[in-house]
Amino acid sequence: MNTVKVFGGLLFLIIASTMIIRSSSIGLLIFICSTLLIGASFFESKNIIKQRIRTYIIIGISILIIQIFLNTGIPFTERLSSAFQAFLHLTILSQIVFLGMKYISPSEIVSGFFFLPPSITLLLSMTFYFVPLLSQEYLNIQSLQKVRGSGTTIRSRIFIPFSSLIPLFHRLFQRSETLSFSMLSRGYLE
Repeated sequence: MNTVKVFGGLLFLIIASTMIIRSSSIGLLIFICSTLLIGASFFESKNIIKQRIRTYIIIGISILIIQIFLNTGIPFTERLSSAFQAFLHLTILSQIVFLGMKYISPSEIVSGFFFLPPSITLLLSMTFYFVPLLSQEYLNIQSLQKVRGSGTTIRSRIFIPFSSLIPLFHRLFQRSETLSFSMLSRGYLE
């Protein structure tokens, strides 16, 4: 394990995330977002980039709907600007994390935190286990729904991401229950 690589990568991630979150210039955020997406196309396949962009668009529409209907205390144009800014922040931060994970593996990150208590290290390990699993399970559920005929109309294409959430949570809860039972049987949980 290269401790300098792990701590340097995490320090860069923290500093870059802080700078992105504190930035309020939409022009700068659009430039950074487009640069990261173009840069990611050199490291990853076009299908992965398309899936991420599709996910970002779904998240952006959700943020827009929430801002329009729930944030009624400010004028409409400010709601749109705030929704777009939040969308850009999330897109940029997730792209930075994806690119950072190309250079630092989850096991290196967890082993870099050797000074933390074992319970927190276990929590980090489980997080790095379930986050990629969440993405893979979501893609599996979507492909199963398409095979069964979902997505043939425009209306069903719009609601595929939302109709995939219940089976996704069901699978994740099953996996977490199995994991907790196996940990309990091995004496990890008290």
